[in-house]
Amino acid sequence: MITISILGLDQYMVGTYSEEHTQKISDLYEVKTSEVNFYAPNSFYFHEGIDQTSWNILVRIHAPFECAALEEKMTTYLFKTLKAMA
Repeated sequence: MITISILGLDQYMVGTYSEEHTQKISDLYEVKTSEVNFYAPNSFYFHEGIDQTSWNILVRIHAPFECAALEEKMTTYLFKTLKAMA
């Protein structure tokens, strides 16, 4: 199972992102869509006391070690597609 945690982005936006990108992410990882999940807690992201929510986000990917070879591809894909949401 692959879990993509996105902190500091509105949960509804993550829900929309999940709907639009789960298929492509599962294709990149070469797994079934049922193995890709997203986690979006109700959270805020701060820098020096200033709310950065929806300006800056923290993304963590929890994937099996076998997926490590795809790390750069996934990083590029997530950066490009999440940046397009801003």
